[in-house]
Amino acid sequence: MNYAVIAASIKKTIIGRKTKSIIAALLLAGSSAFAQLPSYVPSNGLVGWYPFNNNANDESGNGFNLTNYGASLSNDRNGNSNSAYTFNGTTTYMATSVNSSFYLANNRTVSAWVNGINTSGDVGIAGCIQNSGAWAGHGGYMLLRRGPGQNYAFAALEDSAYNSNSFNYAVLPSNAGSTSGSWHHLVQVRANNVTTLYVDGVLQNGTITKTPYFSNSLFLVGSSGAGGSNQIFNGQIDDIGVWNRALSQQEITALYNSQSCTSNTITADGPTTFCAGNFVNLTSDVVGGTYQWKKNGVNIATNSTSRTFKASSTGSYTCVATCNGTTLTSNAIAVTSKTNASASITASGATSFCAGDSVTLNCTNLGSNYS
Repeated sequence: MNYAVIAASIKKTIIGRKTKSIIAALLLAGSSAFAQLPSYVPSNGLVGWYPFNNNANDESGNGFNLTNYGASLSNDRNGNSNSAYTFNGTTTYMATSVNSSFYLANNRTVSAWVNGINTSGDVGIAGCIQNSGAWAGHGGYMLLRRGPGQNYAFAALEDSAYNSNSFNYAVLPSNAGSTSGSWHHLVQVRANNVTTLYVDGVLQNGTITKTPYFSNSLFLVGSSGAGGSNQIFNGQIDDIGVWNRALSQQEITALYNSQSCTSNTITADGPTTFCAGNFVNLTSDVVGGTYQWKKNGVNIATNSTSRTFKASSTGSYTCVATCNGTTLTSNAIAVTSKTNASASITASGATSFCAGDSVTLNCTNLGSNYS
């Protein structure tokens, strides 16, 4: 939409002091409606994105804003103020209205950053749960933090609601428990009716094949009870994302590293001039991508697809990294391997002296390694 053209049209037809206010409001609305996603957040299949930047709005462009029931703004994991929400463990939660866009039975991803405080039982982090009707508080899916009996492990829940006079759900726990007051990244992935769980970018053991049930369901944050009635999270939650597809390992890693794919810089861990037989490690600052190292502009054939490359021969080295679909070419680093180096030694003084005296010998033209 060309907001400049619309603003010009309004200016021609509206006279008076109100004109500037109307134009400013129009431009502000346009910028808000299309908020810029971080480059590490996949836009393909994105249902909702909640970065909690001063509010609980959905910045995916879909407008599925959360209503905040008492959670308070706080610092995020990077120390940025008003960039996460704190839940008190008793009454606070957030929710959308009933919304079938979150009824994702076969393929989905839910991602969230959490900093939990220990509670006496299971608590909800983020997911879609039935809000009313016979199975209120059941059905759907949810990221959980479990209680002391499960060592405060994280978990993925798939709930088929009530069946044959018994509850019908499955819980996939993390490999290890968690400690109170520490930030962790959680991702619940549903791919072709199979659910897996990632903690801090690492795939956990096990799967779930239970099929979730949806009816009158809300997307809830900070609670797994109907209408936020119970199982309230205690601690901080931030950067919640929901997709209608299964994210890849690379995409999950990028989310965990919060890697903005805007630049690719390589650095050396030591001198880049040395004698033959030595080397220097070159490393890209892109984390969680795919890599192809080049020498003098040509792809290196072996051991050249990792984040770090061992350069042992003379040449100009670059790295092409692909991060969340973005291809980035690095700066160049020149490496020199001296294959026919000769040593030149000079003395700082007389080489004949009495016991207890000394002379300094200087060795030149050997690059950076001496013996």
